[in-house]
Amino acid sequence: MNRRTLLCWIVVVWSATAINGQAQLSGGPIKFETVHFAQMYPCAPRAKQNCLSVEVDYPAIVGAPTAAAQSLINSSIHSHLFSNVDGSPGPSSGDELAVQLQDEYRDIQRRVPEYKTPWFDHRSATVLMNSAALFNVEMRMDQFTGEAHPNSLRVYTNVRPSGENLSLNDVVTEGSIDRLMDVVERHFRQTRKLAEDADLKLAGFSFNDGKFALPDNFGFAIDGLIFYYNSYEIAPYYFGPTEVKVPYGELREVLKTEFIPAQ
Repeated sequence: MNRRTLLCWIVVVWSATAINGQAQLSGGPIKFETVHFAQMYPCAPRAKQNCLSVEVDYPAIVGAPTAAAQSLINSSIHSHLFSNVDGSPGPSSGDELAVQLQDEYRDIQRRVPEYKTPWFDHRSATVLMNSAALFNVEMRMDQFTGEAHPNSLRVYTNVRPSGENLSLNDVVTEGSIDRLMDVVERHFRQTRKLAEDADLKLAGFSFNDGKFALPDNFGFAIDGLIFYYNSYEIAPYYFGPTEVKVPYGELREVLKTEFIPAQ
């Protein structure tokens, strides 16, 4: 396959500008440049209609306290951003992702020549916090490749500027997990419009033994701590994902001080 004949356009933009203009990104210990990659392919040679759109945006780490930390953080971003929906390893770059999807699309067209259902795969990694204690990135993927419905995924990565991964136990004060769970469950029920005493299993959620549980997937927004349950994780697909955001003001006795952003 001659990739040059398939490429409609590619844009790669490098920018050192802070994402979303959040003040937390300026002056942080991690320096990064934003990479934007985009490709669109026509449904057939010389066709005006596009049937495949691929977009990838992510921060490329160009400065960290050590070379090892820079490598670890870049690897973490790439492994999450380019993984498949099921979490298995995927392509290692936007270009490889585009070529893989284009090959799959053309293979279907060889078997079903009239097939023209548009596909898309849009991925992004956005820096939410860049402080002396934490480098937090939100990964998003929205994809449709001919299945019954589109797929979406959101994953947060939390690392120290040294490259060390941070779990929930690392960011909360000792002995406060139960208190945190109570606060998050209250917000979860509010988000899902459930009564305080509503049975989670009867409401359609698949927590083990019907008991609320915190996800491993959490991130630090500018206005609160996010806990995110992806589609299928705790409920059927038609429920959709669940984002629970708890304001930092309710977590001052739960989170370690170093992880509470200055307001």
